[in-house]
Amino acid sequence: MAAERENLCVSWAMRPSSAGICDSQSMASLHILCVAMSLALASMFCLPGVGAIDRVVEAAEAALKGEQLVLLGRRKLPDLDLPKVRRNAHVEIVPLSTGCLGACTYCKTKHARGHLGSYRPEAIVSRVAAAAADPLVREIWLSSEDTGAYGRDIGTNIADLLKRCVAVLPQDGRTMLRLGMTNPPFILEHLDQIAEVLNHPCVFSYLHLPVQSGSDPALLKMNREYTVEEFQRCADTLLSKVPGLELATDIIVGFPGEGHQHGGPIKIVTQQPFPVTVSKQKCTYHLAHLFLQEHCVLLGSSCRHQWL
Repeated sequence: MAAERENLCVSWAMRPSSAGICDSQSMASLHILCVAMSLALASMFCLPGVGAIDRVVEAAEAALKGEQLVLLGRRKLPDLDLPKVRRNAHVEIVPLSTGCLGACTYCKTKHARGHLGSYRPEAIVSRVAAAAADPLVREIWLSSEDTGAYGRDIGTNIADLLKRCVAVLPQDGRTMLRLGMTNPPFILEHLDQIAEVLNHPCVFSYLHLPVQSGSDPALLKMNREYTVEEFQRCADTLLSKVPGLELATDIIVGFPGEGHQHGGPIKIVTQQPFPVTVSKQKCTYHLAHLFLQEHCVLLGSSCRHQWL
């Protein structure tokens, strides 16, 4: 019946005028009708936010009843021991936190995830231990918007957490730990401890350390809260203390206000041996293409690129 009423309304709104075409009044009526229908349809759906994963069943039941349920507010973190189905039976992904401490000018993640909210270290270590005891699990990934910032809101830090996680891993090496992405500002004071963990035989010698730009003025416009020198200090320290470390990075190509003459991205990738570089195009394709051309000429085929 509702569908019939909608079809009738649309037919009325689109009725031809005496000239045989839809007049402006009819088009205005159609516009108002479409807005009203959109609002009506929106009221039938539920909108769970990223912090409401533990209320998915509630949202689905409300949607089936035609009820509106908006769950976008900030709540306590969902429990880590909620039932889950792994997409890869051999990889357990353990979230350390949600949100971040940054306010990067180009990023929308902050609006979705909000401010940093860290899980208690006891809950994380317990989840890691449970995953390590699973005979199917071969890798455990510690995940976060910024793993280096972990714990700053609850009086602890990433270095202490990593030591506790490593302690519960099987010492025969059948389960490996992988550290997620970290931004330079929050690991500067923990470089020695992180290097020690990355040297552990049950930890992958891999770290994702985004630089985003090789230009201090561009980093300032991005509100990245570190300088090129500080990034290089992180990279140099870890590469010197962790033999065979695979260091991945992100680079934004053509950030607004950054011209090809700046040469920041080219300079940084020639100074550091990045086996993996994720290039994010923020400006013109032409500028990004020029960067890729020069990057390949300078580094050869050993560097893998991923465009976002």
